[in-house]
Amino acid sequence: MKQRYNRKAKFYSITKSGLRQLARETEDWERISGVIGRVLRLAGQRS
Repeated sequence: MKQRYNRKAKFYSITKSGLRQLARETEDWERISGVIGRVLRLAGQRS
Protein backbone atom coordinates (compact mmCIF):
# COMPACT_ATOMS: atom_id res chain seq x y z
CA MET A 1 0.00 0.00 0.00
CA LYS A 2 1.39 3.39 -0.93
CA GLN A 3 0.64 6.74 0.59
CA ARG A 4 0.95 10.14 -0.96
CA TYR A 5 4.37 11.07 -2.29
CA ASN A 6 5.14 7.47 -3.32
CA ARG A 7 6.10 6.28 0.19
CA LYS A 8 5.18 2.87 1.51
CA ALA A 9 2.85 2.78 4.48
CA LYS A 10 4.35 1.37 7.68
CA PHE A 11 2.38 -1.00 9.85
CA TYR A 12 3.27 -1.85 13.42
CA SER A 13 2.05 -4.56 15.75
CA ILE A 14 1.92 -4.34 19.53
CA THR A 15 3.80 -6.86 21.65
CA LYS A 16 2.37 -8.75 24.61
CA SER A 17 4.33 -6.56 27.02
CA GLY A 18 3.08 -3.50 25.12
CA LEU A 19 -0.51 -4.71 25.55
CA ARG A 20 0.06 -5.16 29.29
CA GLN A 21 1.54 -1.68 29.57
CA LEU A 22 -1.35 -0.21 27.58
CA ALA A 23 -3.84 -1.94 29.90
CA ARG A 24 -2.07 -0.57 33.00
CA GLU A 25 -1.91 2.94 31.59
CA THR A 26 -5.56 2.78 30.52
CA GLU A 27 -6.60 1.75 34.05
CA ASP A 28 -4.50 4.57 35.52
CA TRP A 29 -6.02 7.09 33.12
CA GLU A 30 -9.57 5.95 33.88
CA ARG A 31 -8.93 6.19 37.63
CA ILE A 32 -7.27 9.63 37.42
CA SER A 33 -9.86 11.09 35.03
CA GLY A 34 -12.66 9.73 37.25
CA VAL A 35 -11.20 11.48 40.30
CA ILE A 36 -10.78 14.72 38.36
CA GLY A 37 -14.39 14.46 37.16
CA ARG A 38 -15.67 13.99 40.71
CA VAL A 39 -13.63 16.95 41.95
CA LEU A 40 -14.98 19.16 39.17
CA ARG A 41 -18.57 18.08 39.89
CA LEU A 42 -18.13 18.85 43.59
CA ALA A 43 -16.58 22.24 42.78
CA GLY A 44 -19.52 23.00 40.47
CA GLN A 45 -22.03 22.15 43.19
CA ARG A 46 -20.39 24.58 45.63
CA SER A 47 -20.45 27.53 43.23
